[in-house]
Amino acid sequence: MRERLRGLDDVRQRVLNHFKATLPIHNFYISPHRDSGFHAILFLKADSDIQSVEQSGFVSAIRDYIFAQLAAVGRGHPPETTLVLELDSDENVSKKYHGNYFNRLR
Repeated sequence: MRERLRGLDDVRQRVLNHFKATLPIHNFYISPHRDSGFHAILFLKADSDIQSVEQSGFVSAIRDYIFAQLAAVGRGHPPETTLVLELDSDENVSKKYHGNYFNRLR
């Protein structure tokens, strides 16, 4: 399991630092997904922020940056590496999971 998590903390911190000035980010999580992939969830502050980011076309820039950071820590390149990227919000986690991120992430 340790090998599957290698470098993901660095990727998480880089994504947060890179986008915090331009996006209303609440948090970001990335974890191994299947054999050669990753599952990332970008939590924005409000539900309305999700729609704004999707409509702006910024999602592809986020995906590209995540892939670049995965490559930087030696975790692969597309197409052999896959990435499932979800956008969610702290507002949604508060409503549906009573603010419990553990329940949302499992």
